[in-house]
Amino acid sequence: MLSELLEDKEAFIFDLDGTLLDSLDLWNEVDTSVVQAFCHEDINPQDIGIFRDNVLASSESANPYIDYIRLLKEKYHITISLEEFMEYRRNISKLYQTTRIMPKPYAKELVQLLYSLNYQLGIASLSARNSIDIYRESNSFTKQLEFDKLFSHVLTIEDVKKRKPNPEIYLKMLERMDISNNRAVVFEDSLVGVIAARRAKITCIAIKDYGNLKDFAKITENASYFAENLQEIYDFCSKSLKKCLKP
Repeated sequence: MLSELLEDKEAFIFDLDGTLLDSLDLWNEVDTSVVQAFCHEDINPQDIGIFRDNVLASSESANPYIDYIRLLKEKYHITISLEEFMEYRRNISKLYQTTRIMPKPYAKELVQLLYSLNYQLGIASLSARNSIDIYRESNSFTKQLEFDKLFSHVLTIEDVKKRKPNPEIYLKMLERMDISNNRAVVFEDSLVGVIAARRAKITCIAIKDYGNLKDFAKITENASYFAENLQEIYDFCSKSLKKCLKP
């Protein structure tokens, strides 16, 4: 199955959070910490995660994260100004992103292997550009992914008008890479990401993650292949992929 999916490909496009980085719980931890600094209620991190997902999915704002932070402040009756609340959250986020995020097992080995075989690599993430800059520059663990060397293009939420499952970010990545959709492969972990890749008509390999198990059935229905982990992909590629000879 994988041999057929990866045959004659020239580029691999990676989502970041939950795909290359073990980071999905980060924002639940950040927002729980931020809220509890101003609120004495017992906070369930999973409840905050569900609230955030619902707000981001329904927001039609150009920057849905601002909507989310405003509504989070209102939900827990936090009295400081929105600007102060956002600044406090930014500081906590940077601390957590710098010290708590790790690459997933075999993330480094996989991207280095694909790069060595002359495939074009890109990141298509709806994280903010400043978050990726932290991973590139300030986190000693995630710096091992060598963003500037290994990835020819990095697209973030600032580069698109519409979020996944809209295919805009993947269509834009194809333009940047100057390749057709049948020459690329997307690696994703989320249902919205898998749907976005499918709508862009790109082969999509979904990577199993504890955060996507609730959507397992729908992900397997929409993905071209569902992998247990990145090691499965690395093991296959190291034995079966040949050096990409571009025209």
